[in-house]
Amino acid sequence: MFRAFKVYVRPLLEYATCVWSPYYNYAIDKTDAVQGKLTKRLKGCKDMDYPERLGYLHLHSLERRHLTADLILTHRIIFGLVDVSTTDYFTMQSTNGDHTVTRGTYNLYWKHRS
Repeated sequence: MFRAFKVYVRPLLEYATCVWSPYYNYAIDKTDAVQGKLTKRLKGCKDMDYPERLGYLHLHSLERRHLTADLILTHRIIFGLVDVSTTDYFTMQSTNGDHTVTRGTYNLYWKHRS
């Protein structure tokens, strides 16, 4: 059952996550509840709480997986690996004020669209 979840259900929950990723805590919790309910049914996991089950099964929460996908997409946009203009979505400001930035120490700000 766990393998079927990883092959058939989890890809549906993660499809295009950078576009639809839930923002509110109740929506994040509902998404993670799908994985939580399945892992609770597995042999030996019934009496464990959700974080213990994830550790036992060597899994990450869906919230963490969504965050990872967001960070990967941000990296791809910044370094030009995706055909999207960086300036359309982000503004970067030096964190060192007037000092020369030598190692890419920037703050990244998301531009809100109206």
